[in-house]
Amino acid sequence: MPIVLVELPAADASDVNAPALIAACTSGLRRGTCATEEEPGGESATAVAIVAWLDAEHLHARIDVGRRAEQRGGWQVRELTFHEQDALVERFRSVGLAIAGVVGEATLLEPAQPAAHAPLAPRTAERGPPVPAAERVRAFRAALGPALESGLSVQQPALGAWLDLGWRPSAAVPLEFTVTGAHALSLSESAGLASRFSSLGLGLSATFRVAPQLGLRGSLFAGLGALDASAHDRATGVRASEARWLFGGFGRVQAVWPWGHRVSGVLGLEIIRLSGATELAVHDQVRALSPAFRAGIQAGLEWQP
Repeated sequence: MPIVLVELPAADASDVNAPALIAACTSGLRRGTCATEEEPGGESATAVAIVAWLDAEHLHARIDVGRRAEQRGGWQVRELTFHEQDALVERFRSVGLAIAGVVGEATLLEPAQPAAHAPLAPRTAERGPPVPAAERVRAFRAALGPALESGLSVQQPALGAWLDLGWRPSAAVPLEFTVTGAHALSLSESAGLASRFSSLGLGLSATFRVAPQLGLRGSLFAGLGALDASAHDRATGVRASEARWLFGGFGRVQAVWPWGHRVSGVLGLEIIRLSGATELAVHDQVRALSPAFRAGIQAGLEWQP
């Protein structure tokens, strides 16, 4: 039975995951087996696969596959890229399956044709696509964009901007620590009052892939919300303003597309619940009421270095 000889780096030949690589390689072949060494007096290997890890973290692998009798320049090359969240044993299995795929594509286990009847043609090294793996989720992200908020009421919205900074301590857990802030100005005065809204929150976010190019993120924050209202007395020309800060909680849902890219678009909905409503009064007369509940629509770009 044809044999594919797999040559692993010395440090990996005795690794506990090496048998998984060999087993995956053998299962992927239409005929023949994979082995890390030839048995004395046994059948010689027909094809050879040389595996080299290009970094100490086992995130990048190079595979050179060809017939033993051929020059290395005529061999086929595959380079595979993995990510930190991929289990190490799955990376070894992927390498084994990639070896079997190259051997099958090039029919390296079929008898070689005599040189007189099939002269060798120049061949260039081929680089195949990486083994499918989860998109990279980076440790840090920043997002920025415009926001349309409900303001003093839904009919009197406020327009502003929002900013997110997120840090994910572990690639194995989808949670991240997030700091968020926003500032918006009312688009029109209400009862002669102009208003500005600010918020600052600290919380947790979790992002999941719901489609190949789409991620869905949910966030919960604890923080502060501020209302800064100002009034202008047209008769005297006097302008007065006052600000009030309240504790509150924020909830947010965002869609991220394309998922896993360095730069992505973000579209989301945020609900803010403050510890109370705020009455806006001028000369002891209530002019408007800022509700405890507010909502906003956010859009923007997200960057992951």
